[in-house]
Formats: sequence, C-alpha cells, structure tokens
Amino acid sequence: MTKLFLVVALFLLIALATAITPLQHRIQQFDEALYDIYEEEDSYSLQGNGGTYTVKSGDALSLIADRVGCTTAQLVSLNNISNPNLIYPGQVLKVCGGGSNPTPAPAPSGGGSYTVKSGDTLSGIAGRVGCSVSTLVSLNNIANPNLIYPGQVLKVCGSSPGPSPSPSPSPAPSSMSANGFAHLRSAFGGLSQSAVDNINYVVSAAKRHGINDVRQIAYMLATVRGECGANMTPVREAYWTSESWRQNNLRYYPYYGRGYVQLTWEGNYRRAGQQLGYGEQFVRNPDMVLDSKISADIISLGMRDAWFTGVSLNTYINGGKCDYYNARRIVNGLDKAEQFASWARTFEAALRM
Repeated sequence: MTKLFLVVALFLLIALATAITPLQHRIQQFDEALYDIYEEEDSYSLQGNGGTYTVKSGDALSLIADRVGCTTAQLVSLNNISNPNLIYPGQVLKVCGGGSNPTPAPAPSGGGSYTVKSGDTLSGIAGRVGCSVSTLVSLNNIANPNLIYPGQVLKVCGSSPGPSPSPSPSPAPSSMSANGFAHLRSAFGGLSQSAVDNINYVVSAAKRHGINDVRQIAYMLATVRGECGANMTPVREAYWTSESWRQNNLRYYPYYGRGYVQLTWEGNYRRAGQQLGYGEQFVRNPDMVLDSKISADIISLGMRDAWFTGVSLNTYINGGKCDYYNARRIVNGLDKAEQFASWARTFEAALRM
C-alpha cells in the first residue's frame, strides 16, 4: 500500500512540475521513478527468486559476476551467452548456486594460451577463458577484433603479454591454397582467373626473394589490388588514357610507371634490370616490366629493399609490429591507407588457410 501511495504521489508531483513538457517526456520520467522504487527489491532477487538475477539498466556481465559471487565465465556458461557484451534490462540470469551446475570454462590451452577453432569469435573466447574482449585485444595486439582465424594462438589472462599474437610467420606458402582463394572470393564477391594467377605470381616471387612473413606478403597483395584493380594485372601509369597523352604529359616518358607498382624514371628501370639480372634490357624495352612474373620480382625486391620511397616492409611489418595502415608509406604516402590495410587483413587470413 505504501508503495502504491508513493507511485501516485510521484506521478502527481511530476505532472505538476512539468506541465508544460511534452507528454512523452512525462511518461518517461514516471517510468524512471517507478523503476527506482522497485530497483531495490530487484537487486535482492538473487536470494528471493531461486538463484536468479534480473539485469538492470547499466549492468555489465562482469559487474553482475562480482555482485553474485560468480565468474564471468560461469555466467556465460550457465546462461549459454554467445556474446558476453550483449545483455539487456529485464533479462533473467541464472547464477551460481541457482539449481543448475554450470559447465566449467575450459582451461586455457598451452599454459596461458588458447588456440582458435573454426567458428570461434573473440567475444566467445573471452567468456570461455574468463577475460574481457578488450583484454584479449590488448594482450595479443589485435588490430581487428573481428578477424581471428583457426589455428591462431592467443595469449589469455594470466599470461605475459608478448609482441606478436600470430603464429610464426615462417615459412610462407609458395602459392595461395584453395581455401585461401575461397576466402578471397567470399570477401571480394568473386575473383577472376587473372587475379588468381597474379596472386600466385606474387606469393611465389616473395618466397623466392626471402620474404617469409605472411603479413608482408599480404600487404604486397593488398598493394597490387589497390594499384592495379580487382584483376591484379600489371598496368601502365594512367592506364585509362592513351600513349599519346603520356608522351605529351609525363616528363619522364618513356620511363613512366609500369607494373604492379609504378616503376618510374630511367635510373629505376636500369637498377631493376641490373638487380634482376636483365642488364640494360628494361631501359631498351620498358614494357618488359609489364610481364607479371617480372613485375612480381620488382614488387618483392622494391618493397623489401625500400626502392620506392625509402621505407621498406620491415619498417612497418616485422616481428611483433604489424602496422598495415602506415605501411602504405612504402609506395605512396597514406593515400587510401585504411582501404589498403583492410585488404591486407583479408589477404593475411587467406594466406593462413
């Protein structure tokens, strides 16, 4: 009876004090006041409701775990929660001692590590091993929480953070696997035969020139896609226009950009030819670098040895460091850097399959 009186009294006070406010706002205030009156009773539903807890606005699973004496992992298991970050007001959770024995979270494999399995998500792993998603991201230097892959070994709570969450980058594949190409087709909405062939040319050349970190090869492939388009075929500079336009407008003609990356100026054609054992042939016939296999050698050596802008793959992708965004500086400043980084992550996932 006392609570009913308080409800009526509060409604009358709010109505009088806010007579000029919109009706919707007054109803919202009434709802909030009503919630406050009953909130105290709800907070004790743990004992009075047979081992359950009703989620309130502002609750987080980790906070509830602390209040009811469970771990977050136990709450996730007991309530079959697929995303520990997604709970909602009014949701009734079973808690420890509530008449059902929760399945214990699996012990982290490998003494403080967890090996990702097919179908895993980072949030699901976080709930199973008793970490938060943000902790896993920080502990493993994960750039994209939505990109994990089967076989990846993650450090979990209680393990010492290390510089790299990824498996050893060596050895790199000599070609893309069938599963890798399937992943690319799904990610890109299809893949031409030209793209398939050129991807394998680049992967093979990279390994031939001692590039064994799959992340570096992934960024090379992202660069090819960005510079040459979806078919990933070597192109001429300003390929959408004519040779006449290039002759009249490019001061380094005929040594304008060609290939997977834009090799320009006579001196660079000469250096590439000498480095690859072709002598002066590229100077005499610049179109030679449009050959996919030659272009694959050029991008491998050029990005490895900092031919283009004075910075190399190792500057941004090496050991525990993987900065796909700034790696764009290897070829062309930060032009479309985020798009290139996104492609690199897609290629990395494919290369690991």
